[in-house]
Amino acid sequence: MRRRRRCGLIIGVLGAGTLAGCTTPAPVILRVATFNTALSRPQPGRLAEALARGDDARARGVASIIRTVRPDAILLNEFDTDDVAALDHFRNAFLQDGPPDGPPAWTFAYAFVAPSNSGVPTGLDLDRDGAVDGPGDAHGFGRYPG
Repeated sequence: MRRRRRCGLIIGVLGAGTLAGCTTPAPVILRVATFNTALSRPQPGRLAEALARGDDARARGVASIIRTVRPDAILLNEFDTDDVAALDHFRNAFLQDGPPDGPPAWTFAYAFVAPSNSGVPTGLDLDRDGAVDGPGDAHGFGRYPG
């Protein structure tokens, strides 16, 4: 009986010694967000123009939220993709160089603009208004592609 206890004790001590040197790595946290910006404009190029001026109040509010939440990756919805310059203006003027009294700047190392089906004509009268070229007739509601 004593012999079994000693073996158990020795094995337990040896096991504890091997675990003492092991450390669990800190978990990697990845914060992913999606944001409906509602920055879409009725005509192509208008979002890029507004963001280039740097005075768009809605864009400033969206950027303030993103800078506060600080996601590692984000999907922006209702953000016109007809002109890639719009995204560049948003990143540079609103996320990286925001107002000094707001949340600290936030940068993304990479940006990707995927092709969108918003506003792409179907050639069909999907909304039954007698026309085939309105926003209700397009793939992914929109007044123009992008």
